[in-house]
Amino acid sequence: MKKTMKTICVFSITLVLLNLVKADQYNPTAAANDRPASPPSGMVVSLPDKVSLNMGGGIPLQLHFVNVAGTHYTFTNSQMTIILLDEGGQQVRDPHKDPFYREAAVRNVVLEGHAPEYSPKITFNKDFKGLQVGKRYQIVCALPTGGVQVLAGSAWFILSE
Repeated sequence: MKKTMKTICVFSITLVLLNLVKADQYNPTAAANDRPASPPSGMVVSLPDKVSLNMGGGIPLQLHFVNVAGTHYTFTNSQMTIILLDEGGQQVRDPHKDPFYREAAVRNVVLEGHAPEYSPKITFNKDFKGLQVGKRYQIVCALPTGGVQVLAGSAWFILSE
């Protein structure tokens, strides 16, 4: 019985010490390299008022982040969700085609500093039949940042030729 109690005490103390070491990662006084990267606290999406369906080089989408901690934060470009809504708030979609072509290669995106920016590489899918020149659309971007937390933003534009 004494041996079992002694083992339990040693095990409990070991767990407490491990948790203290682990908790030091979340301590603001810990070295920057020892702390996990904090996700950005905000995101603003921007586009010109008019976006061309035939624009060479892709859609000029800009994501502006607020990164209070100023440390680097990494995510993969495939984590970003980008959807298109019509003026009535309905998602513009087709069961067989997406309105956008996105960058095919999965790569890491690193945000550094207090106001980092990112421009996802997307172009309109010209085979998508649901787009109408002269109509107003809203592009919505969402980035999961861990758990149930998501950064999201949107921008309105008019589709031009």
